[in-house]
Amino acid sequence: MQPRSTSSALDYRFWLAAGAVALLGGALASIAFAQLLALGAVCALVWVVATRPRASVIALALASPFYDLAVIQVSGIADIRVLEVLWLVAALSLGWRLHTGTETRFNPPPRWFRTALIVFASWFVIAAIASGGGARPFIEALQTIYLCLIAYLVAGVVAATDPPELGHWLRPWAIVLGLVMIVSLAGYLLGFQPVSQVVVRVPGFSIEYLTDSPLLQGAGSDHVQIARLGILNLGPVGSAAIIVSILTIALSVALTRTTRANVRSTWLLLGSGAVVLLLTYSRAGWLLAIAAAALVMLAARHRTAAISLSLFVLALALAAGLPSVASRLEEFADVGEGSYQAHARMWVTAVHMVGERPVFGWGPGTFAEKADSMAINTWMATDISADQPHNWLLEIAAETGIIGSVIAVLFVGTLLVVSWRRIRGAPLPVFGLWVATGTYVTMNLTINAFRTEMMWVWFGALMGISSWYIAKASSARPGEVPVCES
Repeated sequence: MQPRSTSSALDYRFWLAAGAVALLGGALASIAFAQLLALGAVCALVWVVATRPRASVIALALASPFYDLAVIQVSGIADIRVLEVLWLVAALSLGWRLHTGTETRFNPPPRWFRTALIVFASWFVIAAIASGGGARPFIEALQTIYLCLIAYLVAGVVAATDPPELGHWLRPWAIVLGLVMIVSLAGYLLGFQPVSQVVVRVPGFSIEYLTDSPLLQGAGSDHVQIARLGILNLGPVGSAAIIVSILTIALSVALTRTTRANVRSTWLLLGSGAVVLLLTYSRAGWLLAIAAAALVMLAARHRTAAISLSLFVLALALAAGLPSVASRLEEFADVGEGSYQAHARMWVTAVHMVGERPVFGWGPGTFAEKADSMAINTWMATDISADQPHNWLLEIAAETGIIGSVIAVLFVGTLLVVSWRRIRGAPLPVFGLWVATGTYVTMNLTINAFRTEMMWVWFGALMGISSWYIAKASSARPGEVPVCES
């Protein structure tokens, strides 16, 4: 008789441990020991990551949506995000274990992928040197190297991990993410504000919690007031980008015949995520969600998918009847609407910056400073800040030149094409991962999240799962399709 698995999030010991930690944390925080608790938690996390780097890579990849949630603030030096520290510790520890042979479950990604990462990061360093813009471009170049390292680690770990093991991680993560969305939704409906960022100040051992109020704005010709929801430290549009990608994978899992044991929890995640996505009032998020859901449902090709597609269309029709949603949809045809004006100002400024320095750009991370000083106006707006490009292609072109943008396009395009060829005929969840990566790349044409951990985790995961699938397919018997459980 096999012993009962302790990795399941539904095990009673999981909930007892989680409850004990929550009670202890609440008690300590209530008697002004929050700063010691926070610093102790960071030290404990560093120790866990250093001793279990391979598992930590998976855990950190799952935590990447909330990359800016916890910050260590060193007065007069810099602000260091906790996630950055943990990733670097994991990289050093895993590299040492691979070198000494104590860890063997790591499959390096293909040579072209490694070469592309090196070329991409190297060009940022070259652009930083050519810009002569001080320390800021070099810090951003180091950040780019860090992101490429994340993609490499995730690709290697995922390629060496069987899907059942990934499933042990994804089940508790899905529960936690569902709870996060439910708490955010409750805060939206009840009027309280969840913690958006935790800042630990090292010199004085102080700690503070920063909260952001909901984004209020008028929408439609009748100027209906809408309150846009964001989850934790993510804004409404950033939340929409994350949710669309995650829900794409969840939908592909729900429509897979081999995952009926997880259907209820998956559909619960889909339902809560869809409500949160609706309340972000992100039009780009809505459009991409519709396109991604249609692709996944059509790829499923069975009756459950047809029924789901019908229910999906019905839900869209009902949602469009809500006054706030209808007023937001009206703005699609209003080119004078504030969002269009803001993006026009940003993009025209970016194009002007590319024209001024087309080869090496103005230097990584200098867009905000240079754009505001130029004060480029458009026929649509003269008083909207252009300090963020809200387009990953224009941002890279303005900061690292046309060559940098070409390198980025070639890297992303090659990854999507090569992975598509490798996973053709793979189970639906693998296709869902490909669609999720594509939607997140597309969403970054309107937001500034391309150079964040989440984007490069998607790149690494897609490369890793496609490498795993092609390895299993090549070792399978002729005519046999490898099983990729979710």
